[in-house]
Amino acid sequence: MKHYLLYIPSFAGGGAERLAVMLANQFCKNGNKVSFVVNRADGPHKALLEEDIPLYALNPGTHFSSIFLFSSLLKKIKPDYIFCRLGLCPIVGVLGALLTTMRVKVVISYHNPFYPNIPIPLGAKIAHYSVALLSRLSYCTVCVSSDIQTDLRDKFKASSKKLRVIYNPVDRAEVNKKSQEPLPESLLEYRGKKQFILAVGRLTEQKDYPTLIRAFHRIHRELPHDLVILGQGSLENDIRALVKELSLEDRVIFPGFLQNPFPLFRAASLFVLSSASEGFGNVIIEALATGTPVVSTNCPGGPKEIL
Repeated sequence: MKHYLLYIPSFAGGGAERLAVMLANQFCKNGNKVSFVVNRADGPHKALLEEDIPLYALNPGTHFSSIFLFSSLLKKIKPDYIFCRLGLCPIVGVLGALLTTMRVKVVISYHNPFYPNIPIPLGAKIAHYSVALLSRLSYCTVCVSSDIQTDLRDKFKASSKKLRVIYNPVDRAEVNKKSQEPLPESLLEYRGKKQFILAVGRLTEQKDYPTLIRAFHRIHRELPHDLVILGQGSLENDIRALVKELSLEDRVIFPGFLQNPFPLFRAASLFVLSSASEGFGNVIIEALATGTPVVSTNCPGGPKEIL
């Protein structure tokens, strides 16, 4: 029996965080010992983690202190493999493991391509600029699309021998089961004849919702469909202001974050991804798994590999 440790910054409501929890749960179901580590134990996806999986919160005072806290935890729980993803976690995971005398295998993963004109968090930028060293010190560097692999190898000089493309998984049985649940009460009007186009993701610059909303504005008089945008994020006020400016308040709906979005996936006439970049694009796979057609921007990352 192997002992797997998964390490992410928090349980924030993004696809990468949800995926980490899915992997932990599946490792556990497969009969392995699993531990889950976060910097801070907040966020909606915490509720998805199996109760049998021990959860450790580092609560570091600084990013620097998280290295020593993580190293101390490793000495205590002694995993065989460490999976580090998002933000500074690849750096903390590799350096924290080096401070121990254990022969633990550290797997780091990258979930977004890095282009100067596409904003990504500072921690992700630092992790990209450090990958030349990190990839040589770690057991393996996972890229969730071929674009990311090319990006890390050619731009950031990652070790090509350690790079692996592993696409994100989807549990089709689980998606199908959850998609059969009722729609939220606030969206019951879409259970009948009312049609809608769906977009799902954080309300951030990367997802480029202004382009989607302006495109919808150009054709909304020709369509019976509403546009439903599911998610939360730092640009919510700006995006709502654009909707108001274009007089689309009655046609563009913001339900917020839903723990189970799959009934909406199944009920939608079309799923739209308007991103400026994507690492992989979990929502595309999830939409297809519910039988809903997809249209996407031809952005850097996984969408073109999927579609």
